[in-house]
Amino acid sequence: GIRRSGSRYGDRVNQHAFFRPVRSLSEHDVLGNRPVELLTFHVDPAALPCIGHGNSVHARIFEIPHDEVSPLKEMLWPQQNMLTINGQVVSGLPKKRKQPHKHPNFMIQPVCLDNYLRPGSNEVKIHNGELNRLVLVIQLGQVVSMDEVVKQVESQLDEGALERGRALIKRLLGDSGDGLACTTLEVGLRCPLSTMRIRQPAKGFACRHVQCFELSTFLEFAKRHSSWVCPHCSNPLDAQDLRVDPLMVEVLRSVSEDASSVEIREDGSFFEVPDEPVRKKAKTEESEGTPLAAAAPSAA
Repeated sequence: GIRRSGSRYGDRVNQHAFFRPVRSLSEHDVLGNRPVELLTFHVDPAALPCIGHGNSVHARIFEIPHDEVSPLKEMLWPQQNMLTINGQVVSGLPKKRKQPHKHPNFMIQPVCLDNYLRPGSNEVKIHNGELNRLVLVIQLGQVVSMDEVVKQVESQLDEGALERGRALIKRLLGDSGDGLACTTLEVGLRCPLSTMRIRQPAKGFACRHVQCFELSTFLEFAKRHSSWVCPHCSNPLDAQDLRVDPLMVEVLRSVSEDASSVEIREDGSFFEVPDEPVRKKAKTEESEGTPLAAAAPSAA
């Protein structure tokens, strides 16, 4: 079996939602002092038949910090045709953006090298015409499916989340700083990424807002666009930071299927906010509201 081995660069190079590294085959510093770098890495001939059938070899690159304290930051490949394995140009390198990503846990899809490998010694050529300072990491590991990531987030239970959610609502409905207190808090029930009704509400563990997003939609968006930030507060997120929000789960269960938002009162009750065409008609009608305490499951 394959045992997970540590990296001299710490946990950062082993962090990825959709790829689970178990061994680094090569970690090479590219110091930006020559346009072409040559190196080799070894693939165990006995392990080669398993590659592509559960195990996979992927490449990632990280920016070398200018000091000894800052953590490594993953980066997009500065140029196409930058990587050659055993004489073959590796295709499909994620393209460099005009504006670099600012968040330290920025993650892109690792580049699969399975089709370029041979048993034993493998030759690597790095074309670095821009003389970038980076670390090339080649890892053996397992690809993680979307369903697996969703299940991982679902298993990250937080026993105090329900009470913290209620306390957060109280704080948000408290003094606004100018001596005035809000009386209601409107919370949307549609995902900001898809505009569809949320089915599995999620947000970051450290997020300080009630509004959630659809878990699977966020993961698909993050995977496709390498944008691991909260769409509401722009806090950096990764899969380990995500939590399904039990408070919003209960709210969604308590309102009608076509409700697009709810309004939460000072007493903790909530009621559906009618769509714009219906609001004028509803002005003279009073809504009883549903207490959040009543919607929450009772402690066994």
